[in-house]
Amino acid sequence: MPAITFDRFDAGLDVRKGPTTSGANQLREATNVYVTTGKTLRKRAGLEHIATLEPGTVGLVSSGGKLHTFFSGGADVVHANTLFSPHRIDHGTDGTKVVSEILGAENFNGFLYVAAQYADGVMQHHYLDDPGAWVPATAYVLGDVRRPTVQNGYRYTVTVAGTTAASEPAWPTTIGATIVDGTVTWRCDSHDIKDPNCPHSASIIKQASKIFAIDPVGETVPFSATDLPRDWSSANDAGFLPTGLRQSGSRAPTGLGQYLKQLVVFHADSSQVWTVDPDPVNMAFVQVVDGVGTRYPLSIGNVAGDSIFLDDSGMRSITTLAYTNNLADVDIGSPIDKLIRAIVDSFTVLASDGTTIRIPPIVTVSTGIDGVLLDIVNSAGAVIRLSAINPKTVNYSARGQLIVAFDDTAFVYSFSRTAKISAWTEYSFKMPLDVVTQLNGKLYIRSGDDVFRVHEFTTQDDGLDVAARIVMPFLDMKSPGVMKQFVGMDIALEGSCKVSFMHDPDDLTQVTDPIVLSGDTKRGDTIPVELMSTAIAPIFESVGGEPMDINSITLYFENLGVV
Repeated sequence: MPAITFDRFDAGLDVRKGPTTSGANQLREATNVYVTTGKTLRKRAGLEHIATLEPGTVGLVSSGGKLHTFFSGGADVVHANTLFSPHRIDHGTDGTKVVSEILGAENFNGFLYVAAQYADGVMQHHYLDDPGAWVPATAYVLGDVRRPTVQNGYRYTVTVAGTTAASEPAWPTTIGATIVDGTVTWRCDSHDIKDPNCPHSASIIKQASKIFAIDPVGETVPFSATDLPRDWSSANDAGFLPTGLRQSGSRAPTGLGQYLKQLVVFHADSSQVWTVDPDPVNMAFVQVVDGVGTRYPLSIGNVAGDSIFLDDSGMRSITTLAYTNNLADVDIGSPIDKLIRAIVDSFTVLASDGTTIRIPPIVTVSTGIDGVLLDIVNSAGAVIRLSAINPKTVNYSARGQLIVAFDDTAFVYSFSRTAKISAWTEYSFKMPLDVVTQLNGKLYIRSGDDVFRVHEFTTQDDGLDVAARIVMPFLDMKSPGVMKQFVGMDIALEGSCKVSFMHDPDDLTQVTDPIVLSGDTKRGDTIPVELMSTAIAPIFESVGGEPMDINSITLYFENLGVV
C-alpha cells in the first residue's frame, strides 16, 4: 500500500499560494507553535504571571539584571518586587506632563539613555546618570550638577556659584524651582538632555560609543560626543550625518538600525548604510538601498547581524547577498505578507460603551513616524484615545527567534543557519502585548500593569490553556487529479493532539470529526482514516494544557484512478 511521510516543517507559515498549490512543508495556519531546530512543530511555552506593578509607570527595559519602568509627575513609585526598578523621568520644563510610552532605551556606560513620549505627544531624551552627591561646605561653580545624598529622581544645577552650607537643604521637587544653600543657588532639573542640538526624537541607537538619533525636521542623524551622551555640540566630536543629501525620495529619516557594525538609517521609501566611528572624521556613507524603508521605528530588530523591519509591503531585511557582497533588501517576510498587511491596513478599537470601530493606520507626515495620539469620537459620543500601529520587535536570542508584536498577536521568526531554519509562525494571546523584552535569557511581557514571564515548562498562560492549531495544505500525495482512498495514518508525536482533515478544497468547512492521539502511533496499529478525495489537508489542534510536538505524519492510501 502506498504511503508518504511528511516530516519537514521547516518552511513554517506561508500563505503566498492557495491551499491546493502550497508545498507540503508550507503551513496554512500555525498558531501558538514554532519550528524547532529539528524541524518539528512544537506548542509554544506558556506565560507565568510574576507581578502586578504598582500603578503609574510605563515601559519595561531590561538592563543590569533588572527590569526598569518609568514614571513622571506626582508621587514617587516604589515596586514591591525587587526585580523591577522604577525611574522618574519628569518632563524638562513641565513636571506635570505624564509619560505615556518609552520609544527607545540604551544602556550607556552603566546608565540608561531613554527616549520617552508624553501624553501630549512631546518627546524627550533622558540620561539617568549619577552626577554625584551633594557635599557640605564645598565650593561649586556655575553649571555644576549634583543630587541629594538620598536620591529623589531629580538633578540640581548651580545657577549662582558659591559654597554650600553645613547641612543639606530641603530640596525642591518642582522643575525649575530654586533653593539657596549657603551662598549657592540650586535649580531643580529633570534628567532630560539640555543640549539644544539633541533632536529629542523617537528612534535612538548606541554605536561607536555615541548615541545616534534621527532628526526628521532637519533631515539629518545627529550624534553625541564620544562617551558623553549629554553633549551634542562639541566640535570635532559631536555632529550629524547629512542623510538628507543622499536621498532622491523622502528625505526625513524615520528610524535607526544596525547591520553588522554599521548604522542603517531608514527613510519611508529607502535606507542608507553608514560606517560610524568614535572619530567623526572616519564616518563614511556606504550606499543607499532603494525601494525599501520603514515608517515604523519600533519594528526595527536585529537577527544574526541583519536588520529586520516592517516596511509598507511587510517584514523585510537588509543583508549581504551571497556571492555578490552587495547590500539589498531581502523579503524574508513575504510568506506572511498577507497576514501582516491585514493587521497594518486596518485595526479595531473598543469604545467604553462596547462599540467596535475599525480604524486605518495613521501616518504623521510632519515627523515621518507613526505613534501620534489622537481622540476618536464614535456615534454614541464615546471618546477613545489611541495610538497608531507601531509594531514592537524584540530579539529572543535564547530561543533563536525574532518576535514582532501587534497588540495581542505576535509573529515569530525562528532562525538557525546551522539547522537551515527560516520560518514564521503566529502567537495569539488573551491580552495586549504592551512591551516585550528579554532579560538573562528569559522573555518578559508587560500588559497594562501585569508582567508575565515565558515559562518553558508550562503550556498555560496564567492558568489558561494555550490553544495551538496547525493546518497543512491539501496534500495530493504527488498524484494531482487522481482520486484516492485514504485508509490510515500514523503520527510521531510528543504529548497529545486532535487530528482532523479537510477533504474538499472548494468547501473548507467540510472537516472530519477530530480524533485524539498521544505519543508515537507507529508502534501500534495504524490509525484508521476513511476518506475519498484527490487531496486532504490535515489539521492538528492541542488538547487542553498538554504539550504538543509533531515530528511527522504518515498517510496510507490507494490510488483509484484519474478523476
